Amino acid sequence: MAVGRRKQAGEQLLVRFAEGSDLRSRLEAAAKANNRTVTKEVIHRLEASLVEEGKALEKSQASGLIKLPVPTGKITKLENQLVDLEVQLLQRIETLETRLLALEAKT
Repeated sequence: MAVGRRKQAGEQLLVRFAEGSDLRSRLEAAAKANNRTVTKEVIHRLEASLVEEGKALEKSQASGLIKLPVPTGKITKLENQLVDLEVQLLQRIETLETRLLALEAKT
């Protein structure tokens, strides 16, 4: 432990980056640009992505794309994969709609 620092409370998670990945350096640069520690940057981005994922899931459920049964226990791996794929699809649709609106605005 560094001199003058006290041990931080809370759970810890060790993250290993794939060899050759530039993700760590990108996170460090983003943290510096946002005046955050790398830990705070990671937490901020994880929380934001989970919020967005939740919004996309709610939107897909409201649109009828996903009709999840009332939870009665464990959701199977395939159901989780289906939900993940549908959330990704909705995010891609939103991206395409945004790009289309930008293109239409230019013309």
